[in-house]
Parts: sequence; C-alpha cells; structure tokens
Amino acid sequence: MCGYEVITLICACDHCYYLFEAPELPEQCPDCGKQATRPANEQEREEYLSRKKNTSKEAEEWD
Repeated sequence: MCGYEVITLICACDHCYYLFEAPELPEQCPDCGKQATRPANEQEREEYLSRKKNTSKEAEEWD
C-alpha cells in the first residue's frame, strides 16, 4: 500500500433518498438519475455507516 488514504464523500439524493459513497459529489444520483444529490447530513452518514457495518457482518456469517 502506498500510504495514501482515499477519502470518500457520503452523499444523499433528495429525490429517492439513496445514500452512497463517491469520491466527489456527482451531478446525478446513481440510483434514480435525478440531479438532486448533496452531501449527507450527520444523521444520514450515521445511518449509512451502520448499514455498511451490518452488511459486512452478514457477509462474514455466510463465508
């Protein structure tokens, strides 16, 4: 590993409420395609990270 950490932005769509990671804020939502993306607020970031953590645990159980 080169010692650099890639920082990703947690984003939200105001149209479909999709939460996702991206290296920068995209113009369009990758789920619905609307131009309604914005940086996620603190509550949305916590929800996203909680979901990601739970999904990882479930994947480990299936291995």
